[in-house]
Amino acid sequence: MMSYLQSELDVDWDRSYLSPADPRVNDEWNWSPEGRDADWEPHWVNTTHNLVSAMEANPGTQGSRRIGIL
Repeated sequence: MMSYLQSELDVDWDRSYLSPADPRVNDEWNWSPEGRDADWEPHWVNTTHNLVSAMEANPGTQGSRRIGIL
C-alpha cells in the first residue's frame, strides 16, 4: 500500500498506512465525543446541518440523497 501511495499518489509520509481492518486503528480510536472515561452509547450521526451549511456556502455543490442501508 505504501508503495502505491508514494509512487502513484505522490504521498510523502514518514509513517505507515494502517488499513481500517488493522486492530490498532479501532483499539486506539476514541469513538466517544464525550471523552474516554464518560458513559456513552454509539448512535447514528446526523450531518445534515454540516451538509446544508456547505451547500449554502457553495451553491454549485450537488449531493445525492440515499435512504436505507447500503
